[in-house]
Amino acid sequence: MSRSARRVSIPVRTGCILGCVVGFVLLFASCQHILDEASHAARIHTCRSNIKQLSQNINLYAQDWDDRLPMASALSDAIWNFEDHLLSFRCPDYPVNAPGLGYAYNSNLSLRRRATVADPGTTPLLYDSDILQSNAHAPGRTGLADPPRHNVPREDVMLGFHLMNAIGFLDGHTASLDTQAGVEAKKRE
Repeated sequence: MSRSARRVSIPVRTGCILGCVVGFVLLFASCQHILDEASHAARIHTCRSNIKQLSQNINLYAQDWDDRLPMASALSDAIWNFEDHLLSFRCPDYPVNAPGLGYAYNSNLSLRRRATVADPGTTPLLYDSDILQSNAHAPGRTGLADPPRHNVPREDVMLGFHLMNAIGFLDGHTASLDTQAGVEAKKRE
């Protein structure tokens, strides 16, 4: 092999190696983005699932107490009997060392009979909250976490996220609430 052929092959090899390295870095970056989106989606799904289970426990409580919902200031104590592992229902995006579960109870429902609520499908029961205490409660939706707690991947824009809160309603369905738009942004469950 001539001396000039060897000189040409070294830059070609280096270029190939560099191209492969750049390709692997780009592949890793795109995989990381996909994993981040999946992680965000899983956390809000877990949060909504927790709210749904806690809402069911609140409704079980009401069935045992003449259709009355629990007192807001003693919510955790009231539903503890229906769920032995209440702390396992902590919001996955709630600050680790904060007291409570990361959800607030609609205090307008405190000690009310479920039958007296005009529209259970639009009446909030539990929701993501930034009230950092046990038995967190606030009237209506006034205790919603602000800014919203969850980054949810947008379906219409690549690399975009919505900021959302999870919310559970008295009739038992849950939703992801886009508080900036003021609407339920995900399908009801």
